[in-house]
Amino acid sequence: MKRLLITHIICLFLTVHALAQPGTPDYSFGDGGGIKTYNASHGWISDMKMLPGDSMVIAGCFDANFVIFKCDKDGRVDGNFGVPQQDYYNYQDARSFLDVDSKGRTVVVNNQRQTLFRYLPDGSKDLSFGTNGMTQIPQYGISQKVIAQHDGKILALTTYPGQLIRYNVDGSLDATFNHTSIINFSGGSMLLQPDGKIIVMGSQSTSSVYRVRFNSDGSQDESFGKANI
Repeated sequence: MKRLLITHIICLFLTVHALAQPGTPDYSFGDGGGIKTYNASHGWISDMKMLPGDSMVIAGCFDANFVIFKCDKDGRVDGNFGVPQQDYYNYQDARSFLDVDSKGRTVVVNNQRQTLFRYLPDGSKDLSFGTNGMTQIPQYGISQKVIAQHDGKILALTTYPGQLIRYNVDGSLDATFNHTSIINFSGGSMLLQPDGKIIVMGSQSTSSVYRVRFNSDGSQDESFGKANI
């Protein structure tokens, strides 16, 4: 049952992009309109990103293993993406979030080990990033979002404790961001504006929910809303 659910999630996502008439299954995509990913007893797709040419990179968890893979526009799994095609880290119930930067590199954050990974366009680990292609989140927290900026820097958002963190292109912490590389703010989601400003939706107490905007240097944007809220 769960294997079928995984296939249907990808199918629903793509029909919006692939069809002139929204809501009608695109039977030319994959196997009868869906992607059959892995033979797993349980698992899910946690995030995906469309790429130029309508291919896609996908992150998920199958049988407690973190997996990242790529499909072409017709729904075929790209066997040339990475050697091996997927990385396993044995994370029970792990969820991962991803983005793709301007050079085609895939950035992935995992909410179990709190590790940020970067992969080259061919799916191999980017060994120029952090240590062996990965870097740690400074404090334990549950990852909610990762965004690759146009300049290659990376934003990561976590909760419990809440942090907005920026990394340099090489995976080191960006000390120019809020002077410490970190903003203490419990956020559930974020958006990056074209001008580099960052909007975060989150909370500062158990009863108050806010939208806050930060400048590209991590300072609060006082021109946004009332008292930047």
